[in-house]
Amino acid sequence: MKKIVDNKSTGVKKKQCSRCRLVKNETKFGKYISNKDGRDRWCLLCRQNREISPKARKRINEVSKIWREMNIKKTKAHVKVHSAIKLKKIVKGRCYICNEKKVQAHHIDYNYPLKVLWLCIKHHADYHYKERLIKEIYK
Repeated sequence: MKKIVDNKSTGVKKKQCSRCRLVKNETKFGKYISNKDGRDRWCLLCRQNREISPKARKRINEVSKIWREMNIKKTKAHVKVHSAIKLKKIVKGRCYICNEKKVQAHHIDYNYPLKVLWLCIKHHADYHYKERLIKEIYK
């Protein structure tokens, strides 16, 4: 199944939503850096109307709780950063690599929860990917 349709007469790129299966203008899909075309799999309307079943929601909550219990130090660090931002004790910076405004806090050392490296979603994912590769190499 072809995901992107390039209409040469109008020059408008179209894409099929993987949820509702309708072919729509590419601008009707949100941005998603991880995909090859840079767009979400679901159209904006489907993304807005998505509903998670109570059974799925319960499972997500259970898995999240297990992760938090296994990663207490990380959880506390995330909460401290979030609280510090809300209380304006620290200010979100820009991505250390590309200067993007939308950033995530990356903890280099969880012993210092407020010492974070600000990275955009793409560079944060790249950082963890490279970190995993290095760990695998030096096992």
